[in-house]
Amino acid sequence: MGTQWHGMGRDMMVFDVFRDSILRSDTVLSAHGVNLHDLIMTAEEAAFEDTVNSFICIAAIQVFHPLIFWRK
Repeated sequence: MGTQWHGMGRDMMVFDVFRDSILRSDTVLSAHGVNLHDLIMTAEEAAFEDTVNSFICIAAIQVFHPLIFWRK
């Protein structure tokens, strides 16, 4: 999955700031028929052969990065 690996988002869900960011993104994306939480938490690696799924997850993970600095 590009610069990320399968399971990376799932592993990072233990961090509150990351989980909150993903859940906020999930709320926004659900209006468009995308279940980001399920993609990150339960999707098999084959799901990311679809470039839309890959892009959504990579973008959601990247959105989180600035939040690390804003919460300090």
